[in-house]
Formats: sequence, structure tokens, C-alpha cells
Amino acid sequence: MKAKNNISSDLQNLVSWSVASLGQAIELEYGKKVFQRVEKIRKQMKSIRKKNPDIVYDVLKNELAKLKKYNTKEINEICSSFSLMLELINRCESAYRTFKLDNKEYSFPKQKPYGIIFVLTAHPTEARSPELLGLFENIQRILKSVLYEGQVKYEEELLHYLVLALKISLARNTKPTVSDEAKNIYSFILQDSILNSLGFLVENGVNVSLRTWVGGDKDGHPGVNEVTMLESLSQSRERIINFLDMKLTGVEEKILYLPENKYSKILEQIAFLKFQLSSMRHIKSADGKKVEKFRKLIKKFIDDYEKTFKILSPELRRIESMIWLFPALVVALEVREDSSVVKEALESSSQLAIHRMLVKLKDISKGYDSKWYIRGFVMSMVESATDLENGLKLELKVFKKLQIPVVPLFENQLALTQAKKILTDFLNSYPEVVKTHHEKWGGRFEMMVGYSDSSKENGVLSSRLMISTALKTMESTLKKYKLTPVFFHGSGGSIERGGGSIKEQTSWWPKSAIMTYKATVQGEMVARNFGTPQIFQKQVSVILDQLTSHNSQSAKHSPELLEFTSRVRDKYSAQIQDDEFLQVIEFATPYSFLHHLKIGSRPAKRSTKTSHTNLRAIPWILCWTQTRTLFPTWWGTGSAWKSMSQKQKDVIQNEYQSNNVLSSYMKALGFTLAKIELGVWRVYLENSKLPQSTKDKIFKEFKNEFKLTKKFFHEVTGEKQFLWFRPWLQQSIDLRSSMIHPINLCQMEALRREDIDLLRMSVTGVACGMLTTG
Repeated sequence: MKAKNNISSDLQNLVSWSVASLGQAIELEYGKKVFQRVEKIRKQMKSIRKKNPDIVYDVLKNELAKLKKYNTKEINEICSSFSLMLELINRCESAYRTFKLDNKEYSFPKQKPYGIIFVLTAHPTEARSPELLGLFENIQRILKSVLYEGQVKYEEELLHYLVLALKISLARNTKPTVSDEAKNIYSFILQDSILNSLGFLVENGVNVSLRTWVGGDKDGHPGVNEVTMLESLSQSRERIINFLDMKLTGVEEKILYLPENKYSKILEQIAFLKFQLSSMRHIKSADGKKVEKFRKLIKKFIDDYEKTFKILSPELRRIESMIWLFPALVVALEVREDSSVVKEALESSSQLAIHRMLVKLKDISKGYDSKWYIRGFVMSMVESATDLENGLKLELKVFKKLQIPVVPLFENQLALTQAKKILTDFLNSYPEVVKTHHEKWGGRFEMMVGYSDSSKENGVLSSRLMISTALKTMESTLKKYKLTPVFFHGSGGSIERGGGSIKEQTSWWPKSAIMTYKATVQGEMVARNFGTPQIFQKQVSVILDQLTSHNSQSAKHSPELLEFTSRVRDKYSAQIQDDEFLQVIEFATPYSFLHHLKIGSRPAKRSTKTSHTNLRAIPWILCWTQTRTLFPTWWGTGSAWKSMSQKQKDVIQNEYQSNNVLSSYMKALGFTLAKIELGVWRVYLENSKLPQSTKDKIFKEFKNEFKLTKKFFHEVTGEKQFLWFRPWLQQSIDLRSSMIHPINLCQMEALRREDIDLLRMSVTGVACGMLTTG
């Protein structure tokens, strides 16, 4: 019986047409022989789609043997061809989403959140080169036009862009600076169409704010200091001023239609406002005074205009919205530093970078409120009230008073389970902090929870249960001080880092976490979420829908679920702390070569020695994404389930229907299981330098645990399909999954040859196929 087709015929036709165009481009650029080679591999990969791991392994082993005979140029051509195909498919899907959203009428619910805050970070997960991103923005524009106007008109233009794409580097070959990362992020979030969308939302009562860590995230980053902080602020200032200047020009052009002598005063005011904007492009000492002056001038002009014409022009309405969204005419930063370094900064005879950053903030914000430049001082690895106290003391040392909120980041098991004590001890010791939050910040107190480190440390299920309990505990703790919690979710694009659909992410949060929704948007997710205004507004719409439909639950979990989670955590922890498994990470994954990747300005490792404690959470996830195992999400669940009694299983099966944390996790687990390719993982193992006994043992463990995990999934959910709730996504994964295999083979050969350029390209290609780097 033929499987039901869940993917739109319009999208399928777009993919088929564009991939055929890529085939033409490959033949033009690389030659007929290469095209035939690529096409033969493609057909071979198609033949093993959805096959069992043993069949996949046998086919890939043979293909890898052929690959080893090719020279560097030939392997690069294969890797590039499949990588571009996967990115092209991604762009087809984005173009189709935008096309579908174009004609959708935007409505706003009666109940709106206090705020929706997106915090853009440059965590090292964007592997694609700026040149590739630029070219594919144009390709996506063509693909969207094709959906409206048909293919014929755009065949030559698409082919031209695809030939160009084959000539450039897919991956970054130079390490980006902090300034490069700021430029990349602002090119998306401060493009005119996104700023207009933000203005539209604000004008309809939806408060959506943008902030960033780029230039302010000092934690573990030797390249961040007061200079990068100022550079990041200046870059956003430049773009915001350009937008305001454009809107003023729009007002001016309309006035010029009218008799000049009658409205010359308004034209003079516009000219003066433009002059003032021009003088503010570079942020210097006492910038706050200039900002305050401009705000008064623009307010007076808007009042004068409205008195003159009895109506406000759309351009001025939009300027008014921008001034409200960006009070200091910058995308406000948040600074972050490790708690231990903050302690050191307090005791040091010379000023450390985080100290100098606060001093610089004081200098530039003179004459205005510092919080409109820097919205928070995030303290990483908070494990006691003393850590928060040190952050407060450093701020008091610089400002003499609490000028910006000190935000604790609870990101490991100790912090999440001790959050109540940490907050209580701190707030009891410093009642002036409570008073300041009430008087200056509307009684809102911000706390950040980290998903990446807690998942790396405990596995995904344990991490989510700990966070869900901590959120409720922190909420009830703050109520005693009449403070409203603002939960800041430090989550990434992948499931292992707290990602997934917004609906599944937020279903288990307390309602207060949606009333002020705040979350990071990291790496490659910036381009995906802010690529078009339609997709951006869809993200906002989903958050609004969640607020309306949210069903708040108790954070209590049954003893049986807690016991099950404890067994999962024990199994997971035992594995990652095993010395033999650390050897597997080093020799059978790209881990040892991570420092060669140019995907972020931040160092990939904390040290050269391999241990489960010194690997950063994001590169940790990268290893398992690249090797197609997605280990942290599922490891231990199968064997833990097997060890439970039938009575315990019955309780958990019933709890699945009512516990949002568990049901959300099961959907995330289904999404993960649908993407795992153990046949690919076996090829990585077999081509590593590990002893054969270790290779056999590890693969047997993975195969057995995967089998048990699938059994756990089916028994708890009662579903046959991993993605029963999104069948189109299941089909999309099935279609693209085997097309990633050739890139994995290229990566294995890159590791064997120690070919760094090929390694970078393969990491980018796999990330395109998996829709996340890590």
C-alpha cells in the first residue's frame, strides 16, 4: 500500500525543479563526469532510504571505499553538490512557508503578554559562510517568486545563482570576530522589513523586544571586552539611525507636495532632526545626553505635526514605535560573566574585562538610563547566594547603586535544585534589591535557566524535569517578596539544547513564563527565524496563541516518573563519565578537530584534554548531531524503562496523558528517533582508531539501547509513527535523511586525511541536512 503523501504538491514541484537546476549547474561547473558520479550516488542513497542499519552500513562501507580512491578535488565536488542540494531544499521549504503566510490575515488575541523578548546570541552554531547566506537569500527570493509566477521566467536566473554557489566556500574559512558576528545578526534583525514588522506589532499592542549578547557575553570568551561591547552597540545604532532617517525622508517627501512657504518650519525641523541623528552615529562618552536631547526633539516634532495636520503620518507613527522599542537607539546588550571571574574582579588590584565593561557603560550612558544600553548583568554558574552578592557588589563598586538587574543563570543540577535557597538567602540579605526592583523595574525579577549544560550533564529528560520543578519553585519563592518572575530561557535550536517547536517548548512552562516570554535565538536559528517578516511574525503569533490556550499545571511529578528519570540520569551519567566512552568521543567523532572549525569567535573547548567536564555544551551536541546519533536526548531511556516494574510503567503511561513535561519530551524524543541513523554511526566507529573490541562493544550498546528506546516510545505514546503529530515532517526527514549520508562519508575521509577545509564543508553540509549544527 502506497504511503500517504503529506507534503504539498507545490512544495514537491518546487524542490524537484530547483534540484534539477542544481544538477544542470553541477554539470556546467564540474563537468558531465562529476554530475554522473553525483547522480549515481544520489540514486544509491535513495535506494537505502528507511532501510535497516545493517543494510545502510554495508552500502556506505562500499561507497566509502570508492571515496578513498578520489583526490581532494573530486571529494570536495561530491560534498559541495550534496550540501548545496540540502540547503536548496531548506530554502524551498522556507519560500513555501513564506508564500503560505503571505495571504494569511494577521489577527491579535485579546489577551496579550507583557512582553516577548528575543535575545540574539552568536553561539557557535552558524557554520555557513556569509557569502553562501547572501547568495541563498537571493535564491530564496527566486523560489518564492516561482510559487507566484511559475518556473519559466526564473529558470536562467536560478541556474546562474547555483553556478555561483558552486564557486564559493560553503563554510567559513576564517574565524569570525565578535564584530563579524554582530554584523551578521544585525543584518537579519535590523533589516527594514523586520523593523517594520516590529513597529506593526507594537502599534497593535504586542510588545516584542530585541536584545543581544553579541559583544557583551564575556563568559569564557577572551575576545570580549569594553571595546567589543561598544562596537556592537555602535553597529546597531548605525542601522537604527538609517531606518529613522529613511522614515523622516518619507515624511519630507510628502510635505514637499505642499506649498513650501506654508510648511517651511516643518521642513526645517526635519532637516535638524536628520542632522542630530547624523551626529549620533558613533557612540561616545555621555551619549545618553544626546539620546535624551533627540528624544525630546522628536517628541516635540511629532506633537507639532499632529497639531498641524490633525493626524500623524504612518512614517512618524513608525518612528514613534522605534523610539519606544529602542530607547537608546541601540539594540540593548546583556553582559555575562562566570561567577568565579566576577569574584576575582572584585578582589583584583587591576580592572578585569567585566569591570571595565561596566565602567564603559557608566561613561556612555551619562545623562540617560544605563539599562537602555545594557539590560542585565547575567551571572553564569550561580551556585550560591554569594555568587549573586558578588555581582551586586561589583555593580555597586562602579555605579554606587543598582543600575541594571543582576540576573542569576541556573544551568546545572546543583543550581537548579538549590534555586529556592539561593534566591531566598540573597533577597533576605539585600532587601534594597527587592525595593529597587519594585521602584525601578515594575516588581519584575529576572532569572535565567540554561538547557545546554543541564542536558549535557544529565541528559534531556532529567534536565527538563529539573527545570520544570525549578520554574515553579522560583515562581513561588518570588511571590513571597511580591515580585513577578521573568524567566529567561537559554535554549538553542536543537532538542538537546532546549529547542523544538514553540508549542512543545512552552507547554510545560508556568503561565508567568509566557506572560513575559524571553528566550535566546542562537546561531543558525537567527537566519531561519528572522529571514523574512512573514516567518518572524508567525513565531510571534505562535507565542500569542500559546498564551491564550495555556493550561497551567502543577510541577509535581509522580514518584514513578521521578524514579524512572533518576534511572535514566544514572545510565546517561555512567556512560559519559566512562573513560572508554571518552575515547569514542575523541576518535569516532569530529571532537578532536573542533578547534579548526570557524563557526564562532568563542573557543570550542575549555582545554585540550578530553573529559566530560571541559567540553562546551554546544560542541558536545555538535559531535552527536554530525554523527547522526543525537545521543543526549534518548540515551538511557530504553534500559531504564526495561528496569521498571509493570505497575510503575502503568503509572507513567497514564501520566503521559496529563503531564505536559512528559508529553512534550515524548514528542521531542519521537523527532529525535526519526533522525537517528545507526548505520552511519557504525561507519564512523569502524573507520576510527579505536580497538575493534571497543568498536563492537559500543555499536552493540547503541543498537540495543536504541531498540529499547523505541519500545519505550511506542509503549508510552501508543503511537506507531515517531512523528504522528506532524506527518509531513516525518516524510521530510525520510526524504532528506539518506541524502546526508554522502556528506558524512566525505567527513570521515576528511578526518582520515586531516583535510581541514573538507571537514569544515562537511560539517556545514550535515548541518544543512539536519537543520541544526548543534
